[in-house]
Amino acid sequence: MKEMHFSKFRVVLVVIILSTILGTSLVMAQFKMYYTISSSGSISTDGRILHYKMTDNSEIRAVFFHFTSLSASNDWNLIVNTLYDYGINLLVVEGMMPKYAGYPSDVISASAGLDFINEALEVAHPLGIEVYVAMNVLYQTPNPEWGCVDSQGNFIDWLCPTKQEARDYLRAIVEELVTKYPNIDGFMFDYIRWEWQGSVPDMDYSEESRTALGNWLGETVTNFPGEFAPSGSRYNEFLEWRVEVITQLLVDIIGWMKAIKPDLKISAAPWTILKTGLSYEWAERRKLIGQDWTDWVMKDYLDWVAPMAYFYPNELETFLRPCVKADVELGVGGPEGKIPMIIFVANQFPILKTPEEFKAEIDILREEGVDGWIIWRYGGPGAGGLDIRDYLNALNLSPVFSMEGITVYLNEQNESATITWTTNIPTISRVEYSISPLFNVNWQYDSKWNFSYLDIEHIEGEVVENLQRVIDHSITLANLDPNATYYFRVQSQDSGIITSKVYEFSISGLV
Repeated sequence: MKEMHFSKFRVVLVVIILSTILGTSLVMAQFKMYYTISSSGSISTDGRILHYKMTDNSEIRAVFFHFTSLSASNDWNLIVNTLYDYGINLLVVEGMMPKYAGYPSDVISASAGLDFINEALEVAHPLGIEVYVAMNVLYQTPNPEWGCVDSQGNFIDWLCPTKQEARDYLRAIVEELVTKYPNIDGFMFDYIRWEWQGSVPDMDYSEESRTALGNWLGETVTNFPGEFAPSGSRYNEFLEWRVEVITQLLVDIIGWMKAIKPDLKISAAPWTILKTGLSYEWAERRKLIGQDWTDWVMKDYLDWVAPMAYFYPNELETFLRPCVKADVELGVGGPEGKIPMIIFVANQFPILKTPEEFKAEIDILREEGVDGWIIWRYGGPGAGGLDIRDYLNALNLSPVFSMEGITVYLNEQNESATITWTTNIPTISRVEYSISPLFNVNWQYDSKWNFSYLDIEHIEGEVVENLQRVIDHSITLANLDPNATYYFRVQSQDSGIITSKVYEFSISGLV
C-alpha cells in the first residue's frame, strides 16, 4: 500500500455553484442533500480519558461465499482452516435475499434448513477470522404487491423501498439476523440500489413513491408520472429523489440492526465507478441506479467499502486500473482515505481467470493503494468447485499486522492530549490532526449525464510522528486550543500501513 504523505494544515472552502448549469429546481434538490461531516468511531469515556474501540489490519484479505458455494456437504472446518493457512482474515457469507435464507429463518419462507452462518462462526472466530453476513437487499420480491412499477404501470420484480410492507419485511429479516447471530462481526449491503434498466431508468412509479416524492419535494404531487416520467420536465428531480430513497433505506436498516447490536460493523458492495474512454462515469452510477456510496462514506455509515471490480484479463490496464484509481481518489479521498477501501475481484467471473491473471489484478490494487481485496468466490477444499488455493498460491501473502485500542488522555491544564495505541509488531507512529475535519466533499457536475456526484477530498492536517519502531505507541499533541474541537487519526507503518478513521476530542469538554 502507498504511504500517506502529510503536510501543513490548509483550509479549503467548498463552494457549490450549480444554478447556472442545472436550473433552480435541481439545485434545490442538491441542497436538500447537503450535510455536515460527522465524527466516527465507538467511544467510551473514563474521566478525562477517551477510549476508541477499533481493530484494523494492514491488509484486509477476504473471501466471499456465494450461494452457489454453500451446500449441506460443506466442510467448514476444512474451508476455514484452508483460508487461515493463507492469511485470510475476513469471511463474507451470502446469508439472505428477500426470497431465500441460508439459515433457519422464521421470516423468510424459503430457508435452507441448514445454518451456514453459525457453522462459519464456530470455526472462524477461534482462529481470529471475522465473519460478515451479506444480504441482497432489494433483489426480487417474495410478494408481487411489494414490488415496483414503471411509468406505464407494469410490474417490476424488485422489492420497493417506499412500500411500508416491504420495509417491515426487511426490518424483520435484519432484526432476526442480529438477534439469532449476535456474534457476527459485520453486515454487508449488496443490491442496495434500483434495478439496472439501461440509460433511461423507469422505476418506481407506485402510489407510495408518489407520496414519498411529494414529501421530499414539500408539495402535493398530482401529475405523476407525468412531468416526472422519463420524458417529463422534472425527471431529474425524480432521479435525485431516488438516490435519497436508497440512502435512507440503508440508514434505516443500519439503525434497526444497531439498536440490537450496537458494535456491528457495516460494509457495502456497490458498483465500482464506470469508465468510458477518458470520462469517469461517477454521475452515471447515481443517476441510473440511485447508489451514492460516496455519500455513505462521508456520513460515516460504513466502516469499509468494497466496490465490485469485475473485469476481463485484457481490461486490467484499460478499465480496472482507471476505475480503482477513481474509486480511491473520489470515493475515499485517496490512499489511506476516510475509511478502508477493499476491492471485489473475481477468480471466475465474468470468465475463468488463470492464477497469473488473478495475481495481476491484485498487483494493480496494491499499486493503487487500496486497503485490501475480497475474492468472488470460494471454491476448493471443503466445498468443491474451482480450487481457490491455486489463486492464493500465486499471491505474495506476507504476514499482516494489526493495530488496536486508541486512547486519548486529555490534559486541560497543560492544553495537551496524549494519544496511545498498540500494534502486534514494532511500527512507526503518526498522528494527523486539525481543528477542521480531515475530509471534505465537493459537488461535481457531469454535463454528459446532466447529473452531479460527490468527490471526497483529504484536507491535510498537522502531523506528529515517531520514527522509532515500537509496539506501544504514544504521541502528545501540545499547545492546543482549549475551546477547539480537534479531528485526528493515527497511523502505523511497517511493510504495510494502517490508518484509523477520523475521531475527535476537545480538551475542555468531552465531544
